[in-house]
Amino acid sequence: MAKPQSIIGARVGRVEGAEKVSGQAVYAADVHFPDALWGKILRSPYPHARIVSIDTSKAWNVEGVRAVVTGKDEPDHYVGKSIRDIPVLCWDKVRYIGDKVAAVAAETREAAEDAVGLIEVQYEELPAVFDPLKAMEPGAPTLHDDASAYDGAPQAIMVRDIPNLCNRLTWKKGDIDEGFRESDRVIEHTFRIPLRHQGYIEPQAFLVAVEDDGQVLAWSSSKSPFGTRSQLAKAIGLPPDKVRVHAVTVGGDFGGKGGPGDLPIAYFLAKQAKRPVRIVATNSEELTFTNPDHYSVITVRTGVKRDGRLVARYVRAVHGSGAYAGMKPGQASIGGAGTAGPYRIDHCYMEALQVYTNTVPCGFWRAPGAGKGWIVVTAELDGSFTIFTVSGDQGTGLRTIMCQAVASEMGVPVDQVRCRNGNTSEVPYSVDIGFGGSRSTNIGGHAVIKACGELRTKLAAQAAPMLQCAEEKVVYKAGRFSSRDNPHKSLTLRDVIGATGSPIIASVEIEVPRKGSSTSFVAQVAEVEVDRETGQVKLHRFVTAHDVGTIINPIAHQGQIDGGAMMAIGSSLMEELIDDNGRITTTNLGEYKIPNIADIPRFKTILVHSPGGPGPYEAKGIGEMANVSPPAAIANAVHDACGVRIFDLPISAEKIFRSLAK
Repeated sequence: MAKPQSIIGARVGRVEGAEKVSGQAVYAADVHFPDALWGKILRSPYPHARIVSIDTSKAWNVEGVRAVVTGKDEPDHYVGKSIRDIPVLCWDKVRYIGDKVAAVAAETREAAEDAVGLIEVQYEELPAVFDPLKAMEPGAPTLHDDASAYDGAPQAIMVRDIPNLCNRLTWKKGDIDEGFRESDRVIEHTFRIPLRHQGYIEPQAFLVAVEDDGQVLAWSSSKSPFGTRSQLAKAIGLPPDKVRVHAVTVGGDFGGKGGPGDLPIAYFLAKQAKRPVRIVATNSEELTFTNPDHYSVITVRTGVKRDGRLVARYVRAVHGSGAYAGMKPGQASIGGAGTAGPYRIDHCYMEALQVYTNTVPCGFWRAPGAGKGWIVVTAELDGSFTIFTVSGDQGTGLRTIMCQAVASEMGVPVDQVRCRNGNTSEVPYSVDIGFGGSRSTNIGGHAVIKACGELRTKLAAQAAPMLQCAEEKVVYKAGRFSSRDNPHKSLTLRDVIGATGSPIIASVEIEVPRKGSSTSFVAQVAEVEVDRETGQVKLHRFVTAHDVGTIINPIAHQGQIDGGAMMAIGSSLMEELIDDNGRITTTNLGEYKIPNIADIPRFKTILVHSPGGPGPYEAKGIGEMANVSPPAAIANAVHDACGVRIFDLPISAEKIFRSLAK
């Protein structure tokens, strides 16, 4: 066991690790109500159609059915993070294959599935558009009659003369036209990035119970309980204090689990049935109907001088948003000052557009956002400490980091600190969208340090009369209290807390200032072998070098690097959700290829320490850095190996073979 004062930087194992490997960790699907019903959702078979009628009479005849709801029963309920444009259940028209039309709750999953299959919906098919570039053309089918009318629509940046546009962001520096005039050569390429699923191991699960007084209790596979509470409350028309969301362990997130998911539907079923309702997705439903990363078409035009200097950079990124935009947190998330990359370029212009298409709604695999958090730290009667948090445990190691911070600040061994899931009624409000985008340690760590400071103040006030000294003369070190005037007399934490007869609680709010993004640097090198006969790529070695601050936990830190790199290697070489006119055809993990142990190359990590990180103890975010550059590194390595340049991900054997054959 590392000494408390050296706990920062120690190789501390995951505090939640034993619970996970022993099966004791509680995921959303594990929450048990003996009288809970199973929910199942009826989805649209058409990419774009008007709903003419819905007949649920046959569904009610299935034995065990206790509730049936449709969009006709509960119209005008929308959900979304920033713009609320997603119908909880569609009542007028559907906009993608998989849009939710009706739902059933029954005593068994089989009965719910049978009943859903008996609901009869009459549709009037409408023209559909699947490509975001074609969706912006004049005369393209219109998905939303007036997107600006939705609650939260970004009025200032919506361009009404571009069909199906739901979001637009521009950023500029210098004069782009002047930059290209100064250039000796202009190079332009267009890159395409396919739909990609986040690949988390746990299918999403949702459970809602409605108490007699109308209080809503909810559990879901979400890393953001407060964000989930806010969206759920708006969707079902209740004030937030009538909704209590419980934090649970999350089986991976990667940007895909930040919203309420099917909780609103579970609520309407539970309200009608007067019993708890659970909805658990299958892997097939996850791949075909949930929020993957965007299909993107990115055009990059670069002006250079003969001496190699970069003079101008123009970027136009068109993202297919899918049928709705509500999965995303806001317009600031679709691009920005990264246009120039790490290079000094005097003239830059970036335009990013999100466009409605008749495809599955898209989100992110790495969710950006702002930072504000609440942490409650309790000093228990036995001298231990408990952290209450609703930050979803999505496997990043945040719980361990927070325990290490408490151990360091309070001078106790880390095994005297535990972290407990709270709910949105136990812990004060926090904008928990901040627990993503490599900000978890920054926000959670700073909040814990502040809470420990308040806790030390409260403990000193309690210890002062026991030591017969003024409060300002109390000295706390390594779990013991003494007086500056009489250092030989001391009290333990247990002595001081025990004298109160109850735990001492510190509850703090922390606002992490936005001084602009904290930039770290990463350099990555891929070594590949290309079979010219087949186009097959073998990744032999991958080197990743990172600019880092203080490393609080080397095990978690390296895990984030390895996991991020492998995720990006997968998207570079194999991962793609195939969309066939709005229908996802990669419906299982056998078809959607994710790297396995045989695909892992030899890894080498180089850490370059530099001070000044924004996190606690000058730490810097690491969770996303390894995910940034692998596609470019691998594409460049393939070009170096065989002379073929691939611009569209994934860099598959088929694409290389076709290019070599030309």
